Amino acid sequence: MAYGVTYADADAEYSDADAVIFGVPYDHTASFKAGAREAPTAVRQASYNFEEFHFEHGLDQVQPVVCDYGNCDDFILPEDMLEEVKFAVGPTIRDGKFPIVIGGEHSGTIPVIQSYKERSIALMTIDAHLDSRDEYMGTPNSHACVTRRAADVHGLDNVCAVGVRAIGREELDREDVVPHVTAFE
Repeated sequence: MAYGVTYADADAEYSDADAVIFGVPYDHTASFKAGAREAPTAVRQASYNFEEFHFEHGLDQVQPVVCDYGNCDDFILPEDMLEEVKFAVGPTIRDGKFPIVIGGEHSGTIPVIQSYKERSIALMTIDAHLDSRDEYMGTPNSHACVTRRAADVHGLDNVCAVGVRAIGREELDREDVVPHVTAFE
């Protein structure tokens, strides 16, 4: 069980859970502004404001059995963060549970995608940037490389970025451009 604030109603034991929440309080490859590392705690705090009953439709939302496993450690180097997240998420996937990863910046997505390398999955990002660089700021594991790393593991046919309004020239000047839908389409 997590220490501190847990996600509302995510109080199941790991063995009983269908889904497991992990926080990844990481923003060390952020190129604009730090602060995304605060998101796992902020999302958990906000979760206590959600209602299970949808009054406009008269529906009770089905609640899966969820365990909040707490946060992964915060590391400076992205490679260390990747190993920590793989260490946390890998067993969850092998145990047939659904990992719910709350970032931080989206470089935390890379180890989750890599943990699914033995399974066929797809990634759709909703982002203003294509994030398909081979490397950014000296690392291939930057937030600006997420869709490229997904394509490396699962192929271009299983990756799509939606809402893109900014693409670096090096992301387009190649034969294997990550599929995307711009914000202007």
